[in-house]
Amino acid sequence: MKHAIEINGLANLHLMVEQLNVESNGDYEYAIEEIREQLILLERYMLAQQAAKDNNTTPPFWHEVRENPILYPTNRERSGK
Repeated sequence: MKHAIEINGLANLHLMVEQLNVESNGDYEYAIEEIREQLILLERYMLAQQAAKDNNTTPPFWHEVRENPILYPTNRERSGK
């Protein structure tokens, strides 16, 4: 289970590409914006998972990150850029 977070990230990326193909109905601009938002949530989730592992704490669930994204900063938010 060493690389579980990478597998989770890969699965989420696959779902996003499927969303672009299936749900866009030709409106790729909308689909790309939806994917961009999901990628930001995925970044928050993956960073929170790694931080929990590093600190030996309980990692958050996906729905926790999705419902409270401000509690799980992105790399840009962490660095203040």
